[in-house]
Amino acid sequence: MPYATPQDFIDTYGEPEAMDLAVDVNGISIDVDLLERYALQASGEMDAYLSRYIPFEAVPQAIKTACLKIMRYLASAKVSPREHVRDDYKDAITFLTKVAKGEIALVVPQPDDSAPVIQPVRYWGDQRQFSGSALRDY
Repeated sequence: MPYATPQDFIDTYGEPEAMDLAVDVNGISIDVDLLERYALQASGEMDAYLSRYIPFEAVPQAIKTACLKIMRYLASAKVSPREHVRDDYKDAITFLTKVAKGEIALVVPQPDDSAPVIQPVRYWGDQRQFSGSALRDY
């Protein structure tokens, strides 16, 4: 299941940009199937970063936003993405990397609109270098 829909893309970036990036073969309307393929491709790329969290009962807004940025980048690849589109893509990947490392906690909305559940941040570090007994004489 993709983290964003073609309609999310249109709502976020507008119909003119959706037409520029995903026009149908007749050149008169938005190719929703193509946007759906971009959504699936972006979501597949994101799954590698989100493997410990998926499946989501409801997609967190931050994940949907990252998916839209990646979709936009993928759709722009045919026409050489503009700098801000590349920057958005890099920001999305950086965000996903931090989520994967546990540096950012995801707020996962509950499907019944109750209070969100915050996923715990996990940290794996090296062993302690100094213990209380080693520092006792200092």
